[in-house]
Amino acid sequence: MILYAIVAKIPIKDILLGGIGPGTLMLAMTAAWGIRAGRQGAAPIRNLDWREARAAVWEAKWELLLPAVALVALFGGFATPVAAAAITALFAFFVETFVYRDLKIAKDVPRVMTECGLLVGGVLLIWGVGLGVTDYMVDSEIVVRAVDWTTRTITSPWVFLLLLNLFLLIVGCVMDMYAAIVIEVPLLGAAGRGLSSQSHSPRHRFPGQHGAGLSHAPGWAECLALFLPLQEAAE
Repeated sequence: MILYAIVAKIPIKDILLGGIGPGTLMLAMTAAWGIRAGRQGAAPIRNLDWREARAAVWEAKWELLLPAVALVALFGGFATPVAAAAITALFAFFVETFVYRDLKIAKDVPRVMTECGLLVGGVLLIWGVGLGVTDYMVDSEIVVRAVDWTTRTITSPWVFLLLLNLFLLIVGCVMDMYAAIVIEVPLLGAAGRGLSSQSHSPRHRFPGQHGAGLSHAPGWAECLALFLPLQEAAE
């Protein structure tokens, strides 16, 4: 989500706030599925034991503090996204090394740092190639042609969203997540802005455009497709 916010030039705060609704929906659906599967499988039903719950929360206190450290560092104005990530990694290193003692400084830390370096290097390589493909698409006017075809062919926002989600499904099957974000977000953002520019009249307003107006919100189409708020980052 943070990578998407950086590429789409959307405030990270809006990204996280936009994830509350979809996250709650996914949690509710997962819980409903679990309840249904448990009943079908005749799983034993236990009443909630608050003492056991408090003990479990206390035992997982360090893990629960991990996202809190990242959010406080980021939204408290103490660090940039990169610095907040470094602070979070340092906190995890401290907990694993000095609290749980799962990592030995002389034995395990070099191995973990090597594995992390390989992972980060792979992500940076994918990101670099993705940026190269994006620049090629811009220089070859592929984005302009795609936006022109979209604005001339598609008039219904629901058809656009349906085709967009089918397109994202296909892309997700053949492309890595990081490369897909870097390559596709500029294209989808341009298409979304092109379509939203046609919706100034009340007859052609897009879903959720009443009020602030999505014609001033960059990249609203991909925000819808990726479950982000409709009214965000007005510029």
